Amino acid sequence: MNWEHKFLQRIQNYNTPFFIDKFMRMSSYITDNGIVFIFISLILIMTKKYKTLGYSCMLCLLINAFLCNIVLKPMFARMRPFNRYYDLNALLSKLPVDYSFPSGHTSASFAFATALFLYDKNLGIIAYSFATCVAMSRMYLMVHYPTDVLCGALFGTFVAIICNKIITF
Repeated sequence: MNWEHKFLQRIQNYNTPFFIDKFMRMSSYITDNGIVFIFISLILIMTKKYKTLGYSCMLCLLINAFLCNIVLKPMFARMRPFNRYYDLNALLSKLPVDYSFPSGHTSASFAFATALFLYDKNLGIIAYSFATCVAMSRMYLMVHYPTDVLCGALFGTFVAIICNKIITF
């Protein structure tokens, strides 16, 4: 039994109030398919002040989604925790069917947060707080290992920094 399995078992065995389950599901659900980030990016694009930021966010999301979900996940082909360990029960009604590594939700959340942070530190701090909740929810819901989430956060951050360089070049 590896440390990640033990870590997830501890999360699962910790008795939490019902509202925590709801909060974690909601944190994960609203970032499905990056819709919330795309919507916010489109709103930013429509404003004069934040147009460049909106394009930067959109570029981050597109590149991140392609590399994370189309390239990296099939390349690593890591089974999700609830598929590999039958003592871990996923807390989602609709279970993901793709691979686990890296976490796409976490990667998109951190890409978006980093894009905001590079433009406006205060917005970025708020977005990083939300991204951290998303990352934690992915483990809490038993759909990702800790390293999936950590690498997703690092990858999303890296993608946003590169996109920012491209946009501001």
